[in-house]
Amino acid sequence: MASRVEHHAHALTNKMSGITFREAEPADAGMILHWRLQPRVGKFMSGEVANDLLAQQRWLAACHERPDYYHWILQIAGSPAGLVSLASYDPAANTASWGFYIGDDQQLGFGGFVPPHFYNWAFGTLGLAALQIEVFYNNTAVIELHQLHGYRFRPEADRVIDKAGKDVLLVAMTLPRERWNAQRYKRFNAAFPTERWLQRPKQLAFPPLAPPASA
Repeated sequence: MASRVEHHAHALTNKMSGITFREAEPADAGMILHWRLQPRVGKFMSGEVANDLLAQQRWLAACHERPDYYHWILQIAGSPAGLVSLASYDPAANTASWGFYIGDDQQLGFGGFVPPHFYNWAFGTLGLAALQIEVFYNNTAVIELHQLHGYRFRPEADRVIDKAGKDVLLVAMTLPRERWNAQRYKRFNAAFPTERWLQRPKQLAFPPLAPPASA
């Protein structure tokens, strides 16, 4: 009989093998807008989202031409489940910010599997030196997850925003490349394609991206 540890490892492998990422397209506008308008998602977004499909389509199309921002649709077993974004990419400092959310209520259990996939790509393929993020002070589950992955607090960069007429604290955190345990999470590999990113960094241009080889 397989041990509990072996059973857990098998279940983990099955979950990871079902995770893929594809480039977000204007055709995804309706789906993404629906996700962003959900109270569960919107309460942890720094900006307010208008229920405007045309504006969402224009925003998605414009993102292909930005040098500092790109995003992907998270897929679980081939079905769209959420959005992952790279933002504030600074090639001079070799830093960026990022974020993600699960839009499909049925796939919330996959949330913890998304960050390691992104970190292995961001540090290994894009070659970032550090990731910077902001988290709502009351989103304690995400803060704890980030600490587990090696993030440190940056209190000097904390800031307060207006959210629905209330002051809300955003907690700043950073993950330097040397604090990411790539060896521990080496199985979390997936391609983040950038063929439609017109302003993509030169290190992503050629050859086309492919999933990293498993060690």
